[in-house]
Amino acid sequence: AGGTVQPVSQADLSGYGEPTPAPKIFKETCVINWAQPGKKVYDFIRGLAPYPAARATVENQKGEAVELKVYASRFLPGATGDKTPGAWHSDGKTFLRFTVADGEVELLSIQQPGKKRMDIGDFLRGFTLPPAKKD
Repeated sequence: AGGTVQPVSQADLSGYGEPTPAPKIFKETCVINWAQPGKKVYDFIRGLAPYPAARATVENQKGEAVELKVYASRFLPGATGDKTPGAWHSDGKTFLRFTVADGEVELLSIQQPGKKRMDIGDFLRGFTLPPAKKD
């Protein structure tokens, strides 16, 4: 803050133990846990973008689960109508939001299997959500 950084020798960091490699990331590791606080979910998505990308699942109109790669999101703190973590709602045109422990996470940029990455508005114009899930 304001040019007051104090350099520390690597030798002085010996109290932190031996450095270890980061754990390997698998497809299962990338699935979003919606029961966590929104900031943690938002950071999880940012941390995995653009590769390998966080993953979320929605149902199409036929009731089939569609796994989406999530590249960008926004955390919206505050109370929501549905308190069930992972419950999602949408207006079917401009937003898709998932309930988290302390608010909602809105998806902004996603990719369907076999398709190109797209903004959520483009996705919703070409994807039919089940009628019961719309606002």
